[in-house]
Amino acid sequence: MTAEMMTFSNCKDSSKFAIVDIKAQGVPAPANWTELWTAEACGKFVTAYVDYAASPQGVTYQSRDMKAP
Repeated sequence: MTAEMMTFSNCKDSSKFAIVDIKAQGVPAPANWTELWTAEACGKFVTAYVDYAASPQGVTYQSRDMKAP
């Protein structure tokens, strides 16, 4: 997830990247939930929704709607 956010913001220096906020969206269910991540990447703020899905093999995630507000 962090690599995707760095690429989106064109930030190549990982020392200038930080997740600054993660907020649950809606009511989490045991098998599926969504979070809104906010990061600062090389001085630019980036947000992305991250959808999680639990399965017997573990948890998978996928980002969507990445923006630089």
